Amino acid sequence: MLIFWGTFLYVLPQALVELEQHLGLSSFQFDGRLELGTGLFLLASGLGLWSGITMAIIGEGTPLPTATAPELVCSGPYRWIRNPMATAGILQGLAVGIGLGSYSVLLYSLAGAILWHLMVRPSEERDLCHRFGESYHRYQQSTGLWLPLLFRHCERTFRLTLFE
Repeated sequence: MLIFWGTFLYVLPQALVELEQHLGLSSFQFDGRLELGTGLFLLASGLGLWSGITMAIIGEGTPLPTATAPELVCSGPYRWIRNPMATAGILQGLAVGIGLGSYSVLLYSLAGAILWHLMVRPSEERDLCHRFGESYHRYQQSTGLWLPLLFRHCERTFRLTLFE
């Protein structure tokens, strides 16, 4: 995680900011920019750590493609969104862009979100469908991809509690 975070959330954003400065592009400023960026970064980092720990403990695996979890993880942050680690990473990138006041870092983060959504997510979901079958399909139907399906989750939890 530290290598990933260091590369994608420090080295590359710093390079983009230096490029912006070299090209004479201006940054954006507003009151509370650093505080907003820092707060969002800390919240997103907490989500990322919580997701990784949940994946390691409950799923008995890692987020790495070579050591995927042998168990389907539907608890912790995975109860509300299907890939909280990707969500956390995208939010961290946006937080860095806000903190640095950099349009190019914001665009870089959004491009990463689009690439993940179009290229990585489909292969991950095919793998999960192959490994977990109907269990993953039910999870997919009841759990939001990017945003929680709070009302559907609450309704399902209420139904399960009543009939267990």
